Formats: sequence, structure tokens, C-alpha cells
Amino acid sequence: MDTSRLTRLPDELLEAIVFYLPPHDTVAFGATCRRSNKITFEPLVWRAHCLQEYRYWESRHELKEKLSRPPAQTKWRLLFNERMQTDKKAADLFDALLETQQHRLERMEKVAAMGYDVKELLLKQRDGTPDEALDVLARRYHANALLGSIHRATALEKWTRLQNMQMVRLEEVLGAYDLFVLAGSKGDLSDMDRELDRIAESIRSHDPDFDTWSVRQKATEIARWLRAQNLVGNPSEDDYHALRNNFISIALFDEPHTSLPLQSVAIYCAVARRLGVNAKPSNYPHHVHAVIEASADTTLDAQHAHHLGPSTTLEIALRTSRNIMNSVQEVRQRNTTPRCATYPDVDAAWYSMLWSMLVLSDSNTAALLHRRRQILPYLVEHYQAHFPEDLNLLETLVAPMFESLREHHVLMHLITTARAADANQRAPSRRPNKADLRAFWIPGQGGVRYRIGTYFKHRRYHYEGVVVGWDTRCAADPRWMEQMQVDSLPRGREQPFYNVLADDKSVRYVADENIESLSRQPSEAILALAGRYFKRWDGTSGMFVSNIREEYPDD
Repeated sequence: MDTSRLTRLPDELLEAIVFYLPPHDTVAFGATCRRSNKITFEPLVWRAHCLQEYRYWESRHELKEKLSRPPAQTKWRLLFNERMQTDKKAADLFDALLETQQHRLERMEKVAAMGYDVKELLLKQRDGTPDEALDVLARRYHANALLGSIHRATALEKWTRLQNMQMVRLEEVLGAYDLFVLAGSKGDLSDMDRELDRIAESIRSHDPDFDTWSVRQKATEIARWLRAQNLVGNPSEDDYHALRNNFISIALFDEPHTSLPLQSVAIYCAVARRLGVNAKPSNYPHHVHAVIEASADTTLDAQHAHHLGPSTTLEIALRTSRNIMNSVQEVRQRNTTPRCATYPDVDAAWYSMLWSMLVLSDSNTAALLHRRRQILPYLVEHYQAHFPEDLNLLETLVAPMFESLREHHVLMHLITTARAADANQRAPSRRPNKADLRAFWIPGQGGVRYRIGTYFKHRRYHYEGVVVGWDTRCAADPRWMEQMQVDSLPRGREQPFYNVLADDKSVRYVADENIESLSRQPSEAILALAGRYFKRWDGTSGMFVSNIREEYPDD
């Protein structure tokens, strides 16, 4: 018989102790005897583990509904085990996709399909991988790419629901734009929900009689409180159209909390609804107002005339798209810093505008098809340059929009080609040996001097970049060579040319004579991008460590 002091404690105290144990220790304690096993099967224990270990949940779990029910009605331990199994499966896939380029896209799609159930895991990979890890850049880059893919899929689901006239809240529709540019630990739709709930509760608790007030009094107090907290509005005329002002999460979480009138009104309406005030935005030309609707059988102004009516959520969303388009164009005209160093990311913001313009529309079918045809080339260009992990979104959402049209054939060819390239092993490019150089030597030309992973500065245009591919001579088509005046270069077309990743996120083709290698620590702009091709930066050799050796085995 066990006579330890622990077993003398009543069940209630043991349950309280178990609440502070991590999940692994809870299982271990439950394996010691029948009594402890019974205690560790307590639903409240595993509900606590679920909530402590996992902040993000796929909607299919219906977590809010489960939390509203008595704990015993939900199999919390089984749910926790399911999440643990999902983590293990995703972690195995993630490790595998870092090992080889072959099937990388396929594995990324499988991880992304798990949605918010793997967000914690990916955040740990992105933000928790130590600097000394052998593949630190690759882990951080691909985890961030997967998070972006999951966020964008969520955003598109919200917009698709809106387009199909299904129920979706205004702050979800506008917050979907934020999901494209989300970079920090806050800003997800659930984070915005919690913050709006907190704001509403702060307003209510500020005056204990708030719930007894009239609609007019409540509406006025909400506006006063939001202004007092600097959560709405934008006092700076010079910074009025700044890109950041288009995103609700940035207005809520980041100083100085500025936003365009449309986002300010959306914040007001979301808070007001939580406080029992029916507020909706009015899309008045050059202005955005909040329209407060009285409850049944009452009016706010002792009259029934309506001078401003509420706008549809679709109208507000399309206006947001146009605002983002204008802000991005202004940034591109004025900004000279590397695009990847800006927040919100300009390319991601532009991508959100393109997707929303493609998905959302009014009822004019002919106008919709015309606009989609205009948007499609820009969307595909952005996908190929910056978001190749979105191939599945292109296949499931975009291709069906052009069914039986010529664009559908083009899209399916692009998709099929991309999947074949992902499934096939990359053909290796061997460095020319001495015999090759003797056989094909041209006076004035040497071999391929720079290796994959060389960090450099362009001799003429002074941008920084890193070598991600090479050819022994210019392999571009004649039209490109003529346009770029390759034959006017001192060493012409017969010198080696390099595919390089530049600090503005573009991939360029650069002549050997324009490469000036650097050995110092790369810029933050380059480090943020390099994980797509490299494992880490090696300060000793002054080179990036390649993660594309299948293509360039000698580098």
C-alpha cells in the first residue's frame, strides 16, 4: 500500500496540483496508480491544457461552443491528443520540406491544409528557432511563408462568404486585408475580436449606468471614448494616405493608432455592436459616416427622414481595395528603401488588393469578367514572384472563375507545369572542370567565379543581393539580350551570368563583371529573404550555406 504523503491528500487538492503540471507530466502522474489516473482524466484538467497549449484553433473544432458547455460534455483529452498528433505530423512534414526541393510545394500544401491547428507550431519555428541553428534561415523563412498561406486562405474564405451573400461581419471582411500583411504576433482576426471585446468592456465599465442610457447617449459616449484613446482618426495630413492606415489591426495594436476614416468607422461600428448599438458605415462620396439605427418603435431625432443610409459590406470592402491601391502607388512613387524592409509589406498589400478585386464584385456579370481579366495577369505575376506557396489557391479559387474560357487553359497549364516541377528532381548544374574550360575557352573569359550563396553589391546600380543560380554564358533569349544591351558590356554575352536575389525581393540576371562580392554580415533585407534558398549565413566563410545543392551540387 502506498503511504506517501502525496496519496494522503484529498482528490480536490490533487486535482488542483495537476492543473499546474505540463501535459507530459500529467500523463506520467496518471500512470502511477488507479486513483491518480482517475484524477488526470478530469475534463477540467485537459480543457486547461488545451487552452494553455493552443491559442489558435480551426473553426471546425467549434471551440467557443465547447467552452460554453459543461466540461464533461466534451472529450477534452481526446481533443488535446488530436492536436498533439497534428503537431507531430506537421513537424515531420516541415522537417522533410527543408531537406529537399523535391515535393517541397506538395509538403507545404499539406501543412497549410491543417490551418490554424498548426499556427502555434509555425510561430515557434519562425520566432523560436535559435540563431545558431544549422538551418535557421530556412526554418524561419518557410514557417513564415506557411503562416502567410494559412492567413491568406482564411482571408479569401471570408471574402468568398461575402460574395456568396453569407453572414460575415464587417470587421472580419476588412480584417481579411490585414491577414495578407500580418507580420507580428498580434493582428489575427481572433486577436482583433479580443481587442474589440476589451474596448467594449472598458467603455461599459467606465460608467455603471451605461446599459440604461439611450441609444443616442451610448453612441456619443462610444465615439468620445474612442477619440480619447486615440483609437480612431488621423491628425496628420502629410501621412493621411500612408499604407498602414488601411489596416484595422495596425490601428488597434500599433502606435500611433492612426487609420483612414473607413477603418475608423469600422472600429466604431464593431465596438458599438458589442454594446447594443446598431451602427453601420455609410459610403458617402469622399466621406465615411457611421449611421446609428434606432431600435423598433423609436427614432433618434424625433423624425423618420433618412438623409444617410447604411452601405453594404461589399461596397465598403471594394472601397478599401481602391484605397490600398492608391496608397501602394504612392509608396512606390516616393519610397526608395528596399520593399521588404517596409511594414506593412508593399507587395503583400498589393496582393491583397488584387485578390479582393478578383473575388469581390457587384452583380454586373459582364463588368466582373472584364475586371477579372484585367486583374489576372498581375495576380499571376505576383504569385510567381513572391507567393509560390499559393498554387493551391490559384487552382481551387481562380481557375474555376474562368471555366470554359481561354484563361482557364492558360491557368491549368501553369498549375500543371508547377506541380510537375515540384514532383521532379532538379537537374544538376555541374561546375565546368578544367577540360571544359580548355574546350570552350574564349579569350578574356574565365570560369564561373562566384558560387551559390555569394553575397554581393552590384557594381553599377549598387543594390545588394545573393547568387542563387548561374550559367556559364548568358542564357537569356535574344530579345532580352538586345533590350538589356548585353553585347555592349565589355565582356559581352560569353561571360558567366548569375540569377540573383536582390534586396528589393526581385530575382535578376546579372553579368559576372557587375558582381562585387561582399564578406560582411548581410543586410536585414537579405537575411529576411535568403531562407528561400539557404540554410544560414556562415560568417567564417563569408557565404550563405546552400539549401539548393540538388541543382548546384558543386556549390
